[in-house]
Amino acid sequence: MSFEGALFTIAEMAIGVAGFSAIVAAFTGQGPLTPTDRRRFVWLFTNSFVAALLAYVPVLLSEASLSETDLWRASSAFMCLVWAVAAIVWIIDEVRNKEPDAPRARGVWQGPLALVPSFLNFLLQLSNVFGLIWEPSGAAYTAGTLVWLYVGAITFVSIVLERPGE
Repeated sequence: MSFEGALFTIAEMAIGVAGFSAIVAAFTGQGPLTPTDRRRFVWLFTNSFVAALLAYVPVLLSEASLSETDLWRASSAFMCLVWAVAAIVWIIDEVRNKEPDAPRARGVWQGPLALVPSFLNFLLQLSNVFGLIWEPSGAAYTAGTLVWLYVGAITFVSIVLERPGE
């Protein structure tokens, strides 16, 4: 599997983003975290650790004696499933939570810069599962794992730059 090194690097980066954000949170807060900040940290850790988990899925599936095409097809199918579950949880969370600091805390970091690449990644993985445009490959899967890391990093940036003032 030629993408193994790249996937391990993505896993290391994802864990690093999550750990560094915890350090920043500890030093930037002058009071308790706002509800928006708490949700951002949850989504940051979720995206970072999902990226790390997804980086190991092909390695685990490679033990199942699948062909290279079936390995990437199964890995992309798993990523689509994880994306669907995360989207459902996010939608339910958005509907249930009415945050008092939301008008001051919503910005571009939570919107198109994260949602558009995430949705395009879902379409990319579906294409990889069904082989609609190309033969299933590790390139599409690796790109998808990078998108999960990117969304976690964008969430981290939103924590640092868009923290509502007291």
